Amino acid sequence: MKRLLIANWKQNKTVEEADLWMDKFLTRIQQTQNTSVEVVISASDVLLYPINKKLTSISLATQDISKYSSGAHTGETGAFQVKKLVSYGIIGHSERREFAETPHDIILKVQNLNAVGITPIICFDGYEWFSDIKRGLDPNTLQKAIFAYEPASAISSAVNSTGIASIDDVKEMFERTELESMIYGGSVDSSTVKDYLKLNFISGFLVGSASLDVDKFLSLYKVL
Repeated sequence: MKRLLIANWKQNKTVEEADLWMDKFLTRIQQTQNTSVEVVISASDVLLYPINKKLTSISLATQDISKYSSGAHTGETGAFQVKKLVSYGIIGHSERREFAETPHDIILKVQNLNAVGITPIICFDGYEWFSDIKRGLDPNTLQKAIFAYEPASAISSAVNSTGIASIDDVKEMFERTELESMIYGGSVDSSTVKDYLKLNFISGFLVGSASLDVDKFLSLYKVL
């Protein structure tokens, strides 16, 4: 099974910093090619075009898109506007909750991504949230989507972060969702990821702070 290794840069890096990161990473990755891993860079919208010009074997993802398909929505970015730049779109990250995002909003965003051929990566931090989203999507959409379990308590930005989730917690959540596979995210680095690699349903990792440093991200890439 080919795993996704997603670098979620969040609201970090200027165009110049992103350029330096990509140059270093692309040079180093040639020395340690891992055909079982697909690397995905998820960057702020302003960085997507300049990064896209440098890409060869690396994919791009949005960190979010508008719930509106198009129109008079100042400050929003529509899925149709990035369809030639990205392969994936992260939707529903727990850090978006402070903007009062609802499961219905996520469903609309997934539909917009599907409409232009971008694969949605749907984040969820608990079964109730997952269930609310699942009920609003048709079976065909569910089959095409990628789900990322990223418990809020394990996200480094969380006020009461407890660090990485236990293996038992991840297993239990997977069994409840009845998914075929899922991604894990939450305080992931090369030292914490090894136990999760033993779980045959883990199809990749959503990496936050450890993805900002090329060396740390490369160490994860090598472990996978």
